[in-house]
Amino acid sequence: MIAQTSLMAFTMIQPTIGKQEQTVYDYIKLNPACWRRLIAKDLNLPLQSVCGRVNSLIKKSLVFESGTVRDIKYDTMVKCLYVTVNNKRW
Repeated sequence: MIAQTSLMAFTMIQPTIGKQEQTVYDYIKLNPACWRRLIAKDLNLPLQSVCGRVNSLIKKSLVFESGTVRDIKYDTMVKCLYVTVNNKRW
């Protein structure tokens, strides 16, 4: 059984995220190795909005970048995004 004070402490230190951040987070979780422009296209959001949300999620250690892939449409290399698991990169 978890002590009530431990549970309260855990909820207090959990990072809070907004609605758009949650949408982007859920997308990354369901589509590992995605990139910002792909998220913007699939979610029909402006690229600058997605970049802001992704940067915020990275600062909160909920998402990390690892590796690159070629975005064929724009012929550029892009960083892949992943969700952290238990605050660890897997």
